[in-house]
Amino acid sequence: MSMIIGIVFKEFFFIIQDLSTAVFKLATKYDQRNTFELLVPMTNQLPLDMPDLLEWLESNKFFNSAGQIYAQTGQIGKALNLWISILEEKIFCAAQEAFPGISIIIDTLLK
Repeated sequence: MSMIIGIVFKEFFFIIQDLSTAVFKLATKYDQRNTFELLVPMTNQLPLDMPDLLEWLESNKFFNSAGQIYAQTGQIGKALNLWISILEEKIFCAAQEAFPGISIIIDTLLK
């Protein structure tokens, strides 16, 4: 019986993880930052498929969003590298993604 409960729990976890990851992707792509900004502080509490989410964000040129996720999960160096690359115009964000500029770097360093 406990084995069955373990299997059901594991499947339920992966379903929740897939849903949470999909919500982040949809919020980034379609919601003009409103929902994404609300979700970022919960990054560490939600069961996310982080490698999949970050790969999707970067491959779709949502570099600022990827940077925010990196910063929220303690990967400050990766966040700074992305944001500096944006500032230096080595990479360009998707048309619908706003990049706040140097202020996001300063805010992250001051936290």
